[in-house]
Amino acid sequence: MMNDSQVQLFQLYNYSVYSNGTISNFTNCYLINDEHTPIIESDGMIYNGQSCDSPVKSLASHGAVGIVTACFCFFLIPLLLVNIAKYWKGKPPLLKRRMEFIWITLLILALAVGGFAYIDVDRNLVQGAAMKIFSFTFQTALPISIAIIWHVISTYGFALYRQRIVVGKHAAHFSLDHWIFVVEYYAPIVFYVFNLMGFFLAALHPWTKVVRGDGNAATDGRFKASSVLLAIAWVFACAMFIVYSFVYKLDRRGRWVGMVIMMISILPRIVYQFLETWSFTLNASNVSVNAGLVFGLGFCPPLILAYTVCIYGWAVPSIAELEKEAIHEECRQRKRRTTISRDNSTRSTWGIGSEHDMQCLPPSYETMGPCEKEMKEETNEVEIASIESGEVRE
Repeated sequence: MMNDSQVQLFQLYNYSVYSNGTISNFTNCYLINDEHTPIIESDGMIYNGQSCDSPVKSLASHGAVGIVTACFCFFLIPLLLVNIAKYWKGKPPLLKRRMEFIWITLLILALAVGGFAYIDVDRNLVQGAAMKIFSFTFQTALPISIAIIWHVISTYGFALYRQRIVVGKHAAHFSLDHWIFVVEYYAPIVFYVFNLMGFFLAALHPWTKVVRGDGNAATDGRFKASSVLLAIAWVFACAMFIVYSFVYKLDRRGRWVGMVIMMISILPRIVYQFLETWSFTLNASNVSVNAGLVFGLGFCPPLILAYTVCIYGWAVPSIAELEKEAIHEECRQRKRRTTISRDNSTRSTWGIGSEHDMQCLPPSYETMGPCEKEMKEETNEVEIASIESGEVRE
């Protein structure tokens, strides 16, 4: 412990000793106990000082939650890389890439950093930088998660549109002046206004009073307004899913089930945002809060969402693959119809099925698609080869 001369020097520079084993002048704070005893010189310089927010205590429940969260984030990276390799093949322009995976990358970063910072919450005698980092990343994870849902639903809507146009041949029903295109133009602007405002109000809040345990600062109007705005952004994203389902109809492959699971997965986190905003006892920035509550309602929903999106993206074929499959199926059907028509024409030579043949005449070459042109060229080559070999039908 300090001798009397050291105590007088500290008091000369407005330091006060507190019962929790710290000494501070409201600018600098140091631990003072048997293991950590700061030494002050006559000029005010302090040596052997251990900052109050240094992790000196043993690991506890908050640290275990942080470690588990960080591990789940690292396990998610291989799934994310598989999806990036699948959907970014050929390096498409940035605006045409699957933006949900960019947001998932940011979500992994936020949750991992927040998890590591949460480890030191129990180990710090006085909360400081670790709690600030955790609080910032924790509040950042929710708007990022809602942005992921928005882009997944947007991609789903585009997939339904391409399915109706390419596969269903309903291009005439969706002209450029259709109201859905006007909605799709303004909807992202409205969504990001609510989502970004919710982010700026909560994540960019001054954290000094919050980490010191000021319940009024942790539940002030900024956090309440942020909760409402983020909830509106989530509802708006869900509304766009309903609009897409109404206009383009539900996907027969059952992909809409994955959309519903993703939208519901983040709902507990939104509910917890309201709970912690109106009650400091449940607030994640409160060092006394139950760590299991923070993990179950704070960390788990974004992790479940990220895993669901990555597994869904890995299991479901991409839009390009669906269009390629539709084109190949169309080619097979055209070849089958051409073969049937040629067989019927052969039988009509003997007076069989002539009326049916008149209804199955192939289209002119100018109106043929690429598959029909290919079949026509193959037929001509076969007929020329038959003539040259003398195999002409009498």
